[in-house]
Amino acid sequence: MNPLSLDLRNVNSLWGGVLAETLARSGVRAAVVSPGSRSTPLAFAFARHPGIEAIPVLDERSAAFFALGLARRDLRPVVLLCTSGTAGANYFPAVIEAHEAGVPLIVITADRPPEMRACASGQTIDQHRLYGDYVRLYHELAVPEANLALLRYLRQTVAHAAERSLAPFAGPVHLNAPFRDPLVPSGDGGSTEAFGSAVDWEGFFGHLAPPRPVAAVSQIPLFPHSARGVIVAGPAVTADPLAHAAAVGEVARRLGWPVLADGLSPARNHAASVPHLVTRYDAILRSPAAAESLRPEIVLCLGEWPTSKVLRGWVEASGAPVFLVTERPDNRDALHGATRRVVVPLQAFAEGMPTAVEPGGYERLWAGREAGARAALDARIAAEGALIEPKAAWIMGHHLPARTHVSVANSMPVRDMEFVWPANDRGYRVFCNRGANGIDGTLSTALGVAHGRPGAPARLERVPHGPEVQGKPDHRPHQQPRRGDLRAPSRRPVRAGLRGVFRDPPAGGLRGALRGPRRRARPCRGLAALREAGRKPARPGDTRPRDSRRPQEGRRLAQGRVCLGGPARLIPKTFP
Repeated sequence: MNPLSLDLRNVNSLWGGVLAETLARSGVRAAVVSPGSRSTPLAFAFARHPGIEAIPVLDERSAAFFALGLARRDLRPVVLLCTSGTAGANYFPAVIEAHEAGVPLIVITADRPPEMRACASGQTIDQHRLYGDYVRLYHELAVPEANLALLRYLRQTVAHAAERSLAPFAGPVHLNAPFRDPLVPSGDGGSTEAFGSAVDWEGFFGHLAPPRPVAAVSQIPLFPHSARGVIVAGPAVTADPLAHAAAVGEVARRLGWPVLADGLSPARNHAASVPHLVTRYDAILRSPAAAESLRPEIVLCLGEWPTSKVLRGWVEASGAPVFLVTERPDNRDALHGATRRVVVPLQAFAEGMPTAVEPGGYERLWAGREAGARAALDARIAAEGALIEPKAAWIMGHHLPARTHVSVANSMPVRDMEFVWPANDRGYRVFCNRGANGIDGTLSTALGVAHGRPGAPARLERVPHGPEVQGKPDHRPHQQPRRGDLRAPSRRPVRAGLRGVFRDPPAGGLRGALRGPRRRARPCRGLAALREAGRKPARPGDTRPRDSRRPQEGRRLAQGRVCLGGPARLIPKTFP
């Protein structure tokens, strides 16, 4: 009995089908496949499964970051599949980012069977624990057999791997999957079909369901309302930004404390949900007098620590006790201060706060500083004639369409965003590989974020270095494989509307920002050409000064139609 249409042509195709069906029933909806010979049974299984979108991406490094972006957007496990040998090593940077950021990935590396290892067999390396401690779970699967006991083992092991990618906290898992020949789904004389026809497959898979989140809960501390307390809303990886921002806002309402919201916090883009919101803290705290007058007595950090080195330094220098609210059981406190971890979901923490109170003098002090800094900074940036890096981020924050997905590079772009991105209620979703703070994989992650979202393109703010632009999945129309071609058929190519704004920063920009106070950025070469490219050419008889046409530059930047960089890159960066 085979109502699930499992492929019973041989043992490998049956094994791959059971694995794919288990993952589908465990909540997996997408598999990013880097084609190769040894992974053929699984590639075919994912491609033929109606509940799993099989997405081919030829380059393994790009594939890994593409899957990372897809999983980060939905916080649903995404499968990443490659062949044996060094292919899996190219996944390592994205696996590290998924580990640090808490993004669910199920990495499956195909492998040679045990008898073909350590004997100079081609395309074979030691893949045992390839990613070390950067995965939540590692397991080498058995070599496929048409054996009901082994298939039950496969089902339960794969279901457990899917669960571990989400709980007790999300991250990558690694399954090493050996296969013997034949790798293609050729017939074996009917023996596997005879075996499979006798199995009640509906009963076999009937108990499987997507895993439910499991969270350890700490006791929620009580805070004195009279204390000079400040809430730091750090970067957050969440599938529901509005709910996250509402929980932050509820904590602020009940405590009456100001909220210093990181540029990667949903609170910045759902400002109506968050009272006492402060976004210009980086500029405010650069003044020693202001930093001293605003010294806190309690710091409540929600999630990760913020990007701003100035803010982190201010918290550290204050000596105030810190309460770090997180769902992760590992150590996330890089300041090593007097920190108490509160392991509890943010919504439960908000609901456990005491009754709301009126804000005190400390909140009003922050509100006055915020109003003055915001007005001064906005006026200064608006008056800036050159399209310097902070102005690019500022323009995008004011002009992007509502609910745009924005992917931001590390290094200076994410710092510019934190410094100037305005508080708004446009519902932007901001993505950044902030787990390990790497500068690689930016484009591929952005394409993963944008995949399958027609009409709402993700915008890549800026890439920190030109040579990093390495990720672009295969966008060619689907072609059926030729006879003898071992690649699985692709029914669903990459569908990503992505517009990019790129910037090659001046040399030393990051070093200067981290070394001391922010200085006026020097325009890099080609900026004059950019300013001409970002405006309509003057019509005959048009005597208006050039500056009167400058608003066109802002509109084109917000549309992702210009590129910040040298003349060779002044072209639209749009991937259909």
